[in-house]
Amino acid sequence: MIIDVDALMPKREFEERMSMLIGDMHSAEKMAGVSQIYVPGEFEHDREQAAFRDNLTRGRDLAGAPEIASDFGVEAELAAAIR
Repeated sequence: MIIDVDALMPKREFEERMSMLIGDMHSAEKMAGVSQIYVPGEFEHDREQAAFRDNLTRGRDLAGAPEIASDFGVEAELAAAIR
């Protein structure tokens, strides 16, 4: 689903309200053993950022990439991206 936020309210207001909502969720009381509450997509985003920060490679994920790149004629772009 795609929502045109500008049709509902100014973008800046939306961003401020979302920031407040996310802040409220993060500061909610946590169950024992829970260190953080994530909003949808946040956990995946954090893992991706950590992988980039720590220079981790995704060898298993790239196993079929050369064949796919060949199908689309983008072998050079793939080679440059995984250097």
